[in-house]
Amino acid sequence: MEYGIYSNDNDANKAILDVLEDLNKLFFVEDSNSENEQEPDFAPDEDEEIVDFNDNIRLNRFEFVETPDSYIEDEVYDNLKLEIKNFFEKGKCSCRSKQPCFEKIGYERFLARRSEFEGIDKKMRDMVVKGQLMAFQKDKNTKKVSSDNRKYLRFNYSYNNDIPICRNTYQTLLGVSHKYLDTIIQHFREYGMDERVHGNTGRAPKNMKRIEVSYDVACDVYEFLKNYSNIHGMPSPGRNLNKATTPVVFLLTSYNYYTVYRDYVTAYKDKHGIEARVMNMKKKLEHTEKFLAHLNRAQQEREYYNANIKLAVEDGKRNLNKVGSQALFKTFEGIAHVGYDWAQNVQIPYSPQQIGSLFFKSPRKVHLFGVCNTGNFPHTQQINYVIDEAEMPDDGKQGKGVNCTLSLVWHAIQRYNCGEKKLIITCDNCVGQNKNSYSLFFYSWLIDRGMYDEIELNFMIPGHTKFICDGCFGLIKILYRKSKVNTVNDVVSIVNRSTTIQFNIAQRYLSGVGFQYYNFKNYFQINKKLPNIQKYYHFYFTSKFPGVVFYKNRIEDDYKQFTICTFPFNINTLPSTINVRQLSLKRQEELYKEIAPYVDLPFRDITCPKPQNESETN
Repeated sequence: MEYGIYSNDNDANKAILDVLEDLNKLFFVEDSNSENEQEPDFAPDEDEEIVDFNDNIRLNRFEFVETPDSYIEDEVYDNLKLEIKNFFEKGKCSCRSKQPCFEKIGYERFLARRSEFEGIDKKMRDMVVKGQLMAFQKDKNTKKVSSDNRKYLRFNYSYNNDIPICRNTYQTLLGVSHKYLDTIIQHFREYGMDERVHGNTGRAPKNMKRIEVSYDVACDVYEFLKNYSNIHGMPSPGRNLNKATTPVVFLLTSYNYYTVYRDYVTAYKDKHGIEARVMNMKKKLEHTEKFLAHLNRAQQEREYYNANIKLAVEDGKRNLNKVGSQALFKTFEGIAHVGYDWAQNVQIPYSPQQIGSLFFKSPRKVHLFGVCNTGNFPHTQQINYVIDEAEMPDDGKQGKGVNCTLSLVWHAIQRYNCGEKKLIITCDNCVGQNKNSYSLFFYSWLIDRGMYDEIELNFMIPGHTKFICDGCFGLIKILYRKSKVNTVNDVVSIVNRSTTIQFNIAQRYLSGVGFQYYNFKNYFQINKKLPNIQKYYHFYFTSKFPGVVFYKNRIEDDYKQFTICTFPFNINTLPSTINVRQLSLKRQEELYKEIAPYVDLPFRDITCPKPQNESETN
């Protein structure tokens, strides 16, 4: 036969010739010089050596020829060639050699390597780049830095380990961005050769296009998929199923996620009607309307709060009585506006250059409670009660509870009294300190004592509780962070120096001389509590209806009333006083042993004295 292939069956020989002829037409080009050459004998001996083919390989009368550039018409490949060409013409090389590093590689080899990287998937590309970075990484370290704590990694990029290249050339060779390579280097430094996993893997995307999947929707989807698999699915032929395994059902290759979802949407419309199309949109509108209503209410509450401050300032300008003048109550037709809140604790000792190990210990705590009088003309003033942790009231585990808060408010109201007939109070919604039945009893008690004709108590709505007291605390914290603190008196000095016009003033306990703690909780024990107090944000008391509290939720609502006290109080008696709670022996030993070394030597006996029992103290 023509190709040296023989068979005893003529039909088989004919079929082989037809196949070979088709192959010749598809893959080979006839050589014009083959007619002048002798046809070789294609039956070599067994001992004959097989020689390597050269560039012009010929098989019988046919030969392989180079594929011209015009053979590949793929638009992606054309764009890739154009990109590499532009890089070679305009690309910048950070190497300091005379010849750019990419020119040392050459256009053809550069394009071939780039094509290889374009053909692999994302995960494979990440692993290939990490492997190359491992080979490129420098092993040299300084004496102070090891390979474990080095902040930055350095690499010697190269092509085939023989041509050094710069980072810009390496990025173009890979077809990646600068950010991608930085991300791979960071992941390589932290996790080594582990595969990169997206942070949202296994989580539901948090976007507005997703709807809230209720139990009914989940059941509906489950039944649809179950019926869909019974109709269109094919069971897995290679898995043995029993009671302990779940049957695996495959869909045909013509189906995908989109087609299944499209069929589900069609079936859902047929079942629930056209209006069901906007099911998730209705949900979005409901949440949006609630959010906008919340913002509108927050704006109204803030405007009402600002209006009360303006009224208090205007009345303060007209009031001839001054703070500290011991004016009688209810001698001025005006209002006073007071806000109060607890600040975050400060700690002593404290230094702007804080010692790191002190962060793992418990320094001495100092509590701050501020009562701000916004109508104190000519400027607002806030009393900041500086309370050491050894000066808190001994009323069980209350701490910053009802008795402590109301005792400080009682002291501030007496100090701020300028004879106003109406008092407006603003505070946040903290249940244990402010928004509780004992606060209502306290302000009703002030009415019974004849201190005011009207008292209005306003609580700010959750999420919008920042007000003037927080601004005063912020001024204190600014100076506190810049100061060295060794004692409680240093905190007092910081409070007084936080403003130049005595915007903030400090008040200490001073063994009961500064102020007293009263047991208001026990004093109001027999009063009647208002049910569901947390639902309401505005309360009103008046001397016309003693023992009655008026309450409402919103500013525009009408007041409802509730009787909390059916008997008059004896205005000549005050609640019983509460002593302070001394530090436990364990806490004293902790301060003396662990905190004292951080206090400057002259102040150690003040802040962290030697532990003493209560008997020794007395």
